[in-house]
Amino acid sequence: MTLTKSKTARVAAGFLGFAMAASAFVPALASAQSADLQSQINALLATISALQAQLSATTGGSTVTTGYTFNTNLTMGSKGTNVMNLQKVLNGVDGTQLATVGAGSPGNETSNFGGLTRAAVVKFQQKFGITPAVGYVGPVTRAKLNSMGSVVVVPPVVTPGNPTGGSLSVSAGSQPTNSLAPALAARIPFTTVVLTAGSSDVTVNSLTVERTGPAQNAVFSGVVLLKSDGTQVGIAKSLNSNNQAMVGEPWVIKAGTSMTVTVAGNRATAGLLSGQVVRLNVVAVNTSASV
Repeated sequence: MTLTKSKTARVAAGFLGFAMAASAFVPALASAQSADLQSQINALLATISALQAQLSATTGGSTVTTGYTFNTNLTMGSKGTNVMNLQKVLNGVDGTQLATVGAGSPGNETSNFGGLTRAAVVKFQQKFGITPAVGYVGPVTRAKLNSMGSVVVVPPVVTPGNPTGGSLSVSAGSQPTNSLAPALAARIPFTTVVLTAGSSDVTVNSLTVERTGPAQNAVFSGVVLLKSDGTQVGIAKSLNSNNQAMVGEPWVIKAGTSMTVTVAGNRATAGLLSGQVVRLNVVAVNTSASV
């Protein structure tokens, strides 16, 4: 985007310089020639105006790509000014743009954190060596974003009917005992955490889970998140190349209450994967609340 802007500005300056030089000779020309030259000058001025309009449309709301302070975590489903500013910064960094045209493109940033934003955040994290690069804007990613300029402080945005913000504490629950996992067994419990909301309702979007231990990802056909009553939250997810998966879907924990959730795995067929030792750890709680 920066190169496009610079190139367009140089072209416009060139046309303007020519028009000014030509107008200096107008009084010395015959009337017919003067009229013809004036017509050319008018055409050049129209071209300059069009180029300036293109420049404005290209940069739009993205002329400032730094200068925002991000003071809340962002993830899939987040909304508000923070998300729009995040998209502006991503669009201003080489190789992390959301899109070239349409929603999310420079000048067309939105306030919705969807798939395009997540993919752009992943590219940003990979570019600057932030791990895990899963598209979640947590403290490490926010620190990098904030290091790129800190002029305007943008407060967290709370959307009525979609609680965000607040505080959330995370603690270990009563952990399942080590055991054998038979082939094709479903919902084998691995890790339990207790999530407690503070003085306001908290929306939890998902948990980021990571496989560790001397094993392969193929040992699982999927990883799921379960409530204490056994209800599954969201769909089963496959582990990615970073041995991670984001499990669950947005749900609300009421103010002053706790919820216990368990990360479980669906076992694949035995085959050559028998005898492996595997663990599933919770590495991030994806929420707009302060954790």
